[in-house]
Amino acid sequence: MEELIETNLKMLSESNIPDGWHIFNIDQIYEYINTPSYSREDLTFEKTQAEVYYIHYGDIHATFESEILDFDNPNGVPFLKDERCSGSFNYLRDGDLVIADASEDYEGVGECIELKNIRNKKVIGGLHTIVLRSKSTLTTNGFNAYIFKNPQVRNSLKKIATGISVYSLSKGNLSKLKILLPPVKEQNAIATALNLMDINIDKINQLVSQKELQKKGLMQLLLTGKERLRGFNKDWKEVRLGDVTNNFSRRNKGLSNARIYSVTNTNGFVFQSDQFEREVAGDDLTNYKIIRKNEFAYNPARINVGSIAYFNDDVGIISSLYVCFSTKNEILDYFLEQILKLDHTKHKISSYGEGGVRIYLWYDLFAKIKIKIPAVEEQTAINKVLKCADNEIKILKIKAEKLKQQKKGLMQVLLTGKNRLKIDAKA
Repeated sequence: MEELIETNLKMLSESNIPDGWHIFNIDQIYEYINTPSYSREDLTFEKTQAEVYYIHYGDIHATFESEILDFDNPNGVPFLKDERCSGSFNYLRDGDLVIADASEDYEGVGECIELKNIRNKKVIGGLHTIVLRSKSTLTTNGFNAYIFKNPQVRNSLKKIATGISVYSLSKGNLSKLKILLPPVKEQNAIATALNLMDINIDKINQLVSQKELQKKGLMQLLLTGKERLRGFNKDWKEVRLGDVTNNFSRRNKGLSNARIYSVTNTNGFVFQSDQFEREVAGDDLTNYKIIRKNEFAYNPARINVGSIAYFNDDVGIISSLYVCFSTKNEILDYFLEQILKLDHTKHKISSYGEGGVRIYLWYDLFAKIKIKIPAVEEQTAINKVLKCADNEIKILKIKAEKLKQQKKGLMQVLLTGKNRLKIDAKA
């Protein structure tokens, strides 16, 4: 382990260290704050009497979008349930760094957030987290989280992580970490520049949320017939999903180098090699099903928390467990996709499942669900309105992603000293 760190430090030879920057051992800068280890089952998003906010390592990986978690707007931060709040806790402060000590991939090793604007709120670190608190004047609030975004520090973190399927950091290994720090005034300037980019990204994300809410309202009106587009007045007809879809099970016999997909609750179809760095799970692919463009699939054992996904690629293979179906002429693909996203449709889908500990919804049950649909001509007009809303959302998301990439590039040069900001000597 020592050799790994020393190897990485060769990148930080005296000739490569920016003027005025210095290398420190992490223990020179931070002290460790003990954290409890409650699981997700001990948390709730409903406001509790104790109001103890809990930072779960999973949220650091998947929920918090910025390196700085601002408690003036603590959306997405769960509370610890009241029955778990009887003990004494080390409440966190502004500037504290909360690190996820476990990750399923190398890119997530050492992911962290810095806390801001806690004021009188009660916040604790949690399961699989390591909390660092500055004990020196060598760092400034607002910059702490960016220390771990330095490419050389990221490489060191990957080297000290241990494990096979899950990569872990320990306090012992983290204590060996060496970090490169600019002067405090430069830290403030860097933090300010990156924070301005976060503000712009957040503004666009807020617009995305507004547009998504507006589209949801449109869906509720147009997909239920509560509001009709001009020129359409024919009655809608009630049908069962089995009347307007075809169930199929196309077993794979000829695809020997196919792309394997899975269905997630947030992204629809996901190409699994993006996760597992391989295109096939084994040599024998005959147990998989073939899925083609413009077809639907869902996991019958996870229908309550999963999604019904629409396939846009040419061809792929999916688990034999998935239920697959396509539409008949009476209903357009996009129209059905939107109908299936309505809250009351989701409620129907959930209520039709069967089973005990695990609820299943096979196609024969799915086929019984009733929906109301207009003529194809009206479906086409409704689709046009909703697709216009989709396009507005897509444009905003692309803009936000471009800003994120610009911020990433800015971090690359500012956190390594390749580019230096002008510092006001009077600041």
